Amino acid sequence: MMMNVDENLVTTDIHDADGLPISANADSHNYNMKEGLIYSYIGAVSEEDAKKGKAVGDVSTFAFRGVIDGLYRISSVDDEGRTVLYYECPKPCVIMKRHLGGEVTRLPYSPDSVIGAAFEDALNGRLEVAKEPPKPKPSALTGHDGPGADAGSSEFEQDGPDGEGPENVAQ
Repeated sequence: MMMNVDENLVTTDIHDADGLPISANADSHNYNMKEGLIYSYIGAVSEEDAKKGKAVGDVSTFAFRGVIDGLYRISSVDDEGRTVLYYECPKPCVIMKRHLGGEVTRLPYSPDSVIGAAFEDALNGRLEVAKEPPKPKPSALTGHDGPGADAGSSEFEQDGPDGEGPENVAQ
């Protein structure tokens, strides 16, 4: 299931450890949690979902990949920090590009959307750059990179410098 990162961001229901609302100011960030260089944002609950009893929004996780050819790049990432899809936007950001499986979709920028809030953090210097983690090369014996994969292999596949396609990297 793919989360809709274009939905509105929850900002009014964020509280500190004492249960007091956290006031938004120019120096504050939009992310709800940071784990290493992975940033998590909580989306708002739609009216339809609220009617179904859903109380909190979905969590979207992102990594800031830096500024590449003048475009700020943010990756939607899995639990290991690997890119699932990525977004790009110049500064100032008006229209974002979403890259998924070779297809590009243009989306209007809004700081009130989840991905818009992540871009707002990146554009204002609130996110640290995270490099794409290496992808273990599938084992010729098992055909996968999970348990039973060749532990002696020292080569990994990762996205090339342009973020497109694999590049072999010897460790």
